[in-house]
Amino acid sequence: MDNIILAFNTKQTSLDLVGGKGRSLSEMTNAGLPVPEGFHITTKAYRDFVSSNNLQIDILSEAYKIGQETVASEKISRMFREAKLSTSMTMEIRDAYSKLGNNRAVAVRSSANAEDLPDMSFAGQQDTYLNIIGEEALFKAVKDCWASLWTPRAISYREQMGVAHDQVAMAVVVQIMVASDVSGILFTANPATGERNEIIANASYGLGEAIVGGQVTPDTYIFDRESFEIKETIIGSKEQMIVSDGEDGVIVHGVPKRKAVLSSLTKEHLTGLVELAIKSEHHFSGLPQDVEWAIKDDVLYLLQSRPITNLPPPPLKNLKWEPPSPGATLLRRQIVENMPEPLSPLFDELYLENALQQGMNRSLARSGAPYTIEDMTNGNVHLTVNGYAYQRRDFKSVEGVDPKVMEKHMVKGQIEWWTKLGKLWQNKWLPDYKASITEYNNIDIAGATDSELLEGIRTLANEDGYYWEESSKLFATAKVTDEQLQAFLKSAAPNHNFTSGMFLSGFNSRTMQAQLDIWAIAKRIQANTALFDMFTVTAAPKLLEALRHHPSGTPILEAINQYHETYGHQIYSLDFVEPTASEDTLPIMVALKSQAQDKHYDPREQHAEVTRKRKEAMREIRQVLTEEQLWQFRWNLWKARHFYPYREEVVFWLGGAWPILRKMANELGNRMVEVGTFCLPDDLYFLRTNLIEEAIVAREHGNALPELAILAAEARELREARKRVHPPGAIPIEQHANAAATQKLNSPNSNQMSGFAVSPGRIEGEVSVIMSPSDFDNMKPNTILVCPMTTPAWTQLFSHAIALVTDIGSILAHGSIVAREFGIPAVLGLGNVTRRLKSGQRIMVDGDTGTIEILD
Repeated sequence: MDNIILAFNTKQTSLDLVGGKGRSLSEMTNAGLPVPEGFHITTKAYRDFVSSNNLQIDILSEAYKIGQETVASEKISRMFREAKLSTSMTMEIRDAYSKLGNNRAVAVRSSANAEDLPDMSFAGQQDTYLNIIGEEALFKAVKDCWASLWTPRAISYREQMGVAHDQVAMAVVVQIMVASDVSGILFTANPATGERNEIIANASYGLGEAIVGGQVTPDTYIFDRESFEIKETIIGSKEQMIVSDGEDGVIVHGVPKRKAVLSSLTKEHLTGLVELAIKSEHHFSGLPQDVEWAIKDDVLYLLQSRPITNLPPPPLKNLKWEPPSPGATLLRRQIVENMPEPLSPLFDELYLENALQQGMNRSLARSGAPYTIEDMTNGNVHLTVNGYAYQRRDFKSVEGVDPKVMEKHMVKGQIEWWTKLGKLWQNKWLPDYKASITEYNNIDIAGATDSELLEGIRTLANEDGYYWEESSKLFATAKVTDEQLQAFLKSAAPNHNFTSGMFLSGFNSRTMQAQLDIWAIAKRIQANTALFDMFTVTAAPKLLEALRHHPSGTPILEAINQYHETYGHQIYSLDFVEPTASEDTLPIMVALKSQAQDKHYDPREQHAEVTRKRKEAMREIRQVLTEEQLWQFRWNLWKARHFYPYREEVVFWLGGAWPILRKMANELGNRMVEVGTFCLPDDLYFLRTNLIEEAIVAREHGNALPELAILAAEARELREARKRVHPPGAIPIEQHANAAATQKLNSPNSNQMSGFAVSPGRIEGEVSVIMSPSDFDNMKPNTILVCPMTTPAWTQLFSHAIALVTDIGSILAHGSIVAREFGIPAVLGLGNVTRRLKSGQRIMVDGDTGTIEILD
């Protein structure tokens, strides 16, 4: 039986043969690192065992039952327990075991062939068995390790990561047991911050499983990588330790207090440990390593070394948040509120630098303005600082224009502002934009040249920018009239808690219609018992696949597709590097699952309650105001109501061209991958157009520019690093007090935070901190939604939120409108609230005063 058993010093270290853990141990052994002796039971043994016992068909039949991972795992485990090892396999394992010593205590660890792949972390999903003594115990542990390939967590994770069940197999590592005095984990880079100059070691008494399993609070040592000096030592409580228990596996002992308060490692131990870990890192191509280690009788052993998964990029240092020129004032407001993250280079160039600037000039030219936007600024109106978008507010007087001509134009603009904006949007700006989208939807993308694709991307970016610049007048007017109504209420009825939102909510809207449409699908699921049961047990990321295989799934899939026809163009971020709602379907499936499971939920009741409160407020205010004040109130209310719906209507189509734009970008990106210029199709978003044009010319001549893939990777990593930076709402920082700002400046230490009061009410509850669409399935029902900002594609989260709190936004941000329609309190623009809070914390939200209080 060739390749059933291999020693650790084997050169046959393929992932498919010995698995991730086994491959690492063999490489460490061959590199001369102090690894306890042992052997591999390869994946060939696993496959032979499964084949000889005719298990594969039954295993896969159970594993592919979506939503039934726990039951499937139990059945598969039983199959492995009841199946028999062949005589020849038993003999080979027995022979290898005997070479380690007579009944030597060993650790038996799983080593799957899908383990430790880049960007995946299978750690903890398969089993480890410690202090195994004797042949029969070893045989049982091997079968148990094989069965652990099919734990519920492992099945689910493979499905989530797209790893096929029929391609996986399990090797087993059998290694001499180190009955360690001290053990732990060391990271050759800081896994929390990404800092490459820090080495982090955790240590505790006994076996390392106590640390890995979270059973103890270990000692923590932070080293400076360059000097090897200890920067910080944190003595953990080390409450207990796991030790060998003769022939009965392991046992947990308490640690005496006099020992627990001491450092578990000496300086000599620490120095030796760091030196070995660095050697391991050098061996593994300089990749930062996650190292498991043990010390017995002052001898140091390395038990495992693997790349740190999900390591953040190195933190950016010495960032300066300064305006591009002295005296400039920058704010993260208006259109920028739809760009919460650092921008991709292509979007920065095509949209921020060009489309918005050109859009403003097109708008000025259409209105007959005797000047351009450049005449009013010292540069672009929209720009980035450390990758984050800002809007300039330091406009200057236009020189060289007759003041009378300027005044005439301003009067003309004011008349248009109040009388024509709605009709212009309905009859001109939106139809023109949609016509551009339709034009590109009808082109043959596969047949277009590279240059035509790039020009299409540029054109659609420009059309969206122009659509925004014209339509933003409606947006701004809606904000002004809302604020005027709010100011009147505070002035005329200062002792009453009237807010503008009370009088503007409870009408039919895009927001409410989207909820009704998704709820209608949920009701169809509830009406089918089999579908309802499937939705109950299936995780949201797997629902679409489950529907495709369900006998009653087709009508639901058709309804979901129809929903995407209407709403699928909506954006989570205006930066077109991010997928649209039709591409990233998880948020919709999260909402659909939540509503399908809640048979008592009815958005019509929510809407009716908001309407009732509006009518009640109308009755109350008539009793409070004088006749003259009532006339003023009605005038302010009419203006606000007239423009209010346009806020959502305008934003509903913002980024409407992105689905077809992204298809063109993907086509062009794939062509560059095929020729060898890009590594990934979306490398395109991380390059500016001059470099993309060079790549196009090179491809026309049959050449590649692989250096562009390196530049794209660097830009991608820089963007990821910038995501961990919190941009100020204003530059210079003192401009946070600017009336146009959309973020308040709050103390990083106070439990009281203030923002903008945008939807009334007061409520206490737990928070769900949702940073991006990838977190949507972490939204717990009946919690306070805490997030950087919201766009229309975030609306589905509101159905089970009891309040809204954001970093960015003010009275007419998207979140403000939706919170009012759902009748929940909202405080926006707190600046750093997503940094201050973690999911599960309790806060008090006061939508009347615009404050929150952190309760724990």
